[in-house]
Amino acid sequence: MKDSFHHFESPYDLVGRYRQDDVNGFSQELIYRMLEAADLARAYDVLDAMAGDGNLTLRMGEFCRDRKIRFPKTTVLEYSRVQSTFARHHLAPLGADVVWGDVLGMTDLATKQPLREAAFDRVLIKSANHEIPRDKQPELYQSVFRTLRPGGTFVNLGMLFDDVRERNELREIARVKDSLAGLQAAVVNRYFLTRDEFYTFLEDAGFVDVGPAHRLDYSIRSHVVAEQYFRPEVREREDLEFQGRRSGR
Repeated sequence: MKDSFHHFESPYDLVGRYRQDDVNGFSQELIYRMLEAADLARAYDVLDAMAGDGNLTLRMGEFCRDRKIRFPKTTVLEYSRVQSTFARHHLAPLGADVVWGDVLGMTDLATKQPLREAAFDRVLIKSANHEIPRDKQPELYQSVFRTLRPGGTFVNLGMLFDDVRERNELREIARVKDSLAGLQAAVVNRYFLTRDEFYTFLEDAGFVDVGPAHRLDYSIRSHVVAEQYFRPEVREREDLEFQGRRSGR
């Protein structure tokens, strides 16, 4: 597989159930801060893009109940067919519309029909834009911009780096993990942005008032990653191999 965005396959088809918030240490407080930045009380049509199993939209339902505001009409867009199936099951009580789709083209892959332009007043992406390869990153934000109504808001919760060397070190760690897990598309495609890159892409796409709503310490929980990506026998084998390598140094 050369490029997951030219095929109907996704690394997360292989992963199956994936506890993203546990992997990243995302607390309810942090997710609520993201949703507060989206000003949902004044939102009518929301796109939860690159949504995985719909975990953010589930949190949005909790948030709206806690804040005693109406739950906006919500479309969930996810490239993995497996994760889309999970999302349909999880989100049925909320009435969210789940679309197996490609965020780069904002296209429903089942019907081959594009989502309507200027259809949403909010677009949300949580810890997912790093799944897009470097050469496709500008296309991602252009697609988000076209999907938003004039005056709409895009809220992204993700990693940004000020230090290029630090970014590259994490990229190598992620590449090894993805390779061991057999997630070849992730090995090829993942790209972690610097802050300057991200803001430049947004401004080039047409966004204004670009800047951080909140800063956070991004803490990846390696033991949860191991549980999510590897079967017990594989975890034991890889751990023994890692320990063997350490002993040989």
